[in-house]
Amino acid sequence: MASTTISELPQREVFSQIHIDIARNATDDFNLFHDSHRWSNIYQNPFHGPIVLGFQLESLIENKLFQHRQNNNENTIITKNNLNFSNYQFSFANAIRPEQKIAIEIKKTQVSVDKESPYISNRVCVKADNKLALIGFKKKPNSHYI
Repeated sequence: MASTTISELPQREVFSQIHIDIARNATDDFNLFHDSHRWSNIYQNPFHGPIVLGFQLESLIENKLFQHRQNNNENTIITKNNLNFSNYQFSFANAIRPEQKIAIEIKKTQVSVDKESPYISNRVCVKADNKLALIGFKKKPNSHYI
């Protein structure tokens, strides 16, 4: 089971302001941090411009994880062990702004087929313009209590 590393990615992902605006309008999210015209109204805004919505980035990560597991034939482990729940834990180190190049690194899959508590898990690292933006993991246990 190979991991996807930044150097192996065929291209880097980029969110444009139009992606942010579509997501904002579709979800009625009018937070000024995402608004290209009003972000400067936030007193001492540390981001110096609009930022990508967290769920947009998390959706991209979920898609990359799905592709990774599919490419490595790991979906059979999920089905065979009834790993029907997902546990995400992400820590944001930096915001991602429009037009920044995003690289998602998915570490080698960890698998436990212990009958008591089977799981499949991957650590994830996201960099924007080669700077850490997010780190965390997705774990699929067979119980929502884990």
